[in-house]
Amino acid sequence: MRFAAIILALFLTFTTACTLTSGQPGSQDITPVVVVPSPTALSPFPTNTPSLNPTPTQTTGGGTTGGTTTCVPRTDWVARYTVVDGDTLGSIASRTNTTAITLATGNCLANPDSIFTGQVLLLPQAPSVPTATQNPAADGPSQQGTIYISAIVSADAGNFFLLRGETITLRWDDAPASIEGIRFILGTSSSQTEIGQDANPLDGISISWNVPAGLSGQIMASARYAGNTKVVSSYPVYVGSAPASGQGCEIAPADPNGATAYTQADLNSPAFGTIAVGQYVEVLGRSLNGWYGFDPGIAQAGNTGASRLRWLPLDTRLLYRGNCPDRPAGTGGTQNYSNPKIGIALDYPLDWTLLYDENNNITFKGPDSSYFEIIYGPSGQVTPVTQAVADCKNTMMCLGNRTVTGESMLTLGGGISGTKLTFSADVVDGDPGPSAQFFTIIFNRNFYIRGFGNLAYFDQIISTLRLVTG
Repeated sequence: MRFAAIILALFLTFTTACTLTSGQPGSQDITPVVVVPSPTALSPFPTNTPSLNPTPTQTTGGGTTGGTTTCVPRTDWVARYTVVDGDTLGSIASRTNTTAITLATGNCLANPDSIFTGQVLLLPQAPSVPTATQNPAADGPSQQGTIYISAIVSADAGNFFLLRGETITLRWDDAPASIEGIRFILGTSSSQTEIGQDANPLDGISISWNVPAGLSGQIMASARYAGNTKVVSSYPVYVGSAPASGQGCEIAPADPNGATAYTQADLNSPAFGTIAVGQYVEVLGRSLNGWYGFDPGIAQAGNTGASRLRWLPLDTRLLYRGNCPDRPAGTGGTQNYSNPKIGIALDYPLDWTLLYDENNNITFKGPDSSYFEIIYGPSGQVTPVTQAVADCKNTMMCLGNRTVTGESMLTLGGGISGTKLTFSADVVDGDPGPSAQFFTIIFNRNFYIRGFGNLAYFDQIISTLRLVTG
């Protein structure tokens, strides 16, 4: 290939025509990576989940001649009650010092004689405890009711993914009446742990709970019938959360223009900023359709829902670091190249090949015939970056049949900085194009790094360039 033949001549020009002076960059921090486990075999979950709470039904009834009026439930009634087996509107009214007609009107019930188990009613006050005849302990069920979770990242078929570190409400809906000793329990494959108690069930059975990292198990509520030893529990829900920071997955946009984040896992939702190429963020959740959720966006909590995540679309081309079992098929991974003798290391795609590493030249080739090359000069013989850039732009051996299309300063991790030039394709000789070239000094040595073909790979690989020592 023509550009391969240019390397030696360019290197001679580059190392003899330039006299660079620069300080030595410092060390680089490498951000640890985090991944998201799923409650069931690491399967992802959908983000749009129906509410677990039924709400009072609004009805329309006859109004003035020629029209209808819409009934609006009582907004000044703050108590909520979930109908259980055996309840009638009259029995509930007697426990709230009111009448069935009043409750029917306040809840917009078209038929006061028709209520159903699980229906949620608004009440003017919390109901009194039912008498034993309303719920005989000896005949009570051993399992009844569901667990409501106030804030989730995503859910699917009884599996809930929660936001690590968020304080949420757990509530036992449709619990039996006349129970005591109420506990909420987290069960895992190896243990059961009590996570809270509610000593006053009259105002609704619930607790506040801070979601731990690395959650994987099931939650259920348990109690015993008053005056009896018979135990009753809720049906369990399965829960999971992201592992502790540094133990999971991080992702970063691979495209030069970065990626747009959204307030929901939906392209119709508002945009929530841009993530720059190579900027890694910690994954905190993933939707069933493949969107990645990250970083609570507290400032935009009103736009992003209960768990305040930002989301990157499925079609975003990403870099992955750490334990990322939910990585989509075909994205591949990266492999490490390290050369302590010259003081650099980088990551390049798994489907790329290291062609050779000798004679001051390191070359990687991609499956689409894209190339990434590193040419470096002798230690202690440096040329200023500004001069090296000017020489390249004025030298046929550097430009070939290409034209300069862009010039910018580039700063990488660990204090590596320099100037990046981008070039058009070489349509005359047919070399893979376009191309990019990056001039820098590392450990008192000139480096001339260039790529041909798909420049997204160039940006992806060079974003991982870092310092190492032997």
